[in-house]
Amino acid sequence: MDNTWIKLYRKSLDSQVFENEGLWKLWSYCMLKASYEERWVTVKIGKGETQVKLLPGQFIFGRLSAAKKLRQKPSTVRNRMQKLQKMGNLDIQEDTHYSIVTLCNWEEHQKRQEEEGQPEGPPEDSHRTAIGPPEDTNKKVEKVKKEKNDKNTHSPAPSGTASPTPQEIVEAWNLICAAEGLPEVTKLSPNRRDKIMKRLRAYPEEQFWEDVMNKIRFSDFLSGREQGSSWNATFDWLFSNDQNPLKVFEDNYKNKQD
Repeated sequence: MDNTWIKLYRKSLDSQVFENEGLWKLWSYCMLKASYEERWVTVKIGKGETQVKLLPGQFIFGRLSAAKKLRQKPSTVRNRMQKLQKMGNLDIQEDTHYSIVTLCNWEEHQKRQEEEGQPEGPPEDSHRTAIGPPEDTNKKVEKVKKEKNDKNTHSPAPSGTASPTPQEIVEAWNLICAAEGLPEVTKLSPNRRDKIMKRLRAYPEEQFWEDVMNKIRFSDFLSGREQGSSWNATFDWLFSNDQNPLKVFEDNYKNKQD
């Protein structure tokens, strides 16, 4: 996708998205991340991997990785993605391990210039994609198909492996877990920072922690939704030792019906 390009409509200057610098930056990120063609990508899930089919205008989205790339707080990224969704710019399909973002009206606005009777773009760009102005609201979201362990299809994992900072870990907890009713972390104390750094030395990958926190919010036991149990996971419990996050990651607290 590095050699592809997108159309940027001049009328975007008059859009609501363009008026907000941070929102425009996030929307631009989404447009640049969207797939220009149907393809399969490999996504890490739990102990293994799965193959995910992406349609034109879709991409795998991780809040931590997006926040790091955009230099915005994870909570800010989440709020702005929700705003773009309410505005009809995109649709978000959440899964336990990842999210698929679909840009609305992609098919309508991605016509190649030669199909519209216009001069072709730079000769070295054999693939070109387009997306309409941010105020478009008609949604055309196709169902995402998944296929696990397809050994004949190989694609690099979509998420990066850079280690998050303690502050990003706290923001991610509040974004993913506290938003579901678990206790919010209001202070990053020196003791908490030290424990986070110890856990990050054991598990440095950003995707690991995003997976762990998503599994916590989907687990009835860890989130305190299980009947007959008054216990729920807390931030300090998760970072008290190396075993707790590993147990979550390995699905030891997965719902029985799952």
